[in-house]
Amino acid sequence: MDEAGTPDSSRIWRRTDWEQGPPREHSKEQFREALLSWVVDRDMLLEPARMAERSAFARRSAVPDVFLAELGATYAAQARAITGEAPAVSDDPRAELLDVLSDLGVLC
Repeated sequence: MDEAGTPDSSRIWRRTDWEQGPPREHSKEQFREALLSWVVDRDMLLEPARMAERSAFARRSAVPDVFLAELGATYAAQARAITGEAPAVSDDPRAELLDVLSDLGVLC
């Protein structure tokens, strides 16, 4: 979830923010903070030694639709600001992502 299918590793700054001084990042940190606010035990996601616990949590916990919709709207707005057009929205993004991961050999 950290890298596949999301632009959370990119850095996106608005030009107007950049021109006014230290810019507010509109990408990775926003995603990270949104995810951390959804999880009760933030340390589970922050401590590398807890990877097994994190993996078990991910397998048994579905991210709420509202979380994904709000986050998706943020990235859609960024894409629209960059390209001038609304991004195409898939009918089944989960299936498409799983197909890509499977093709890459990430999923068995």
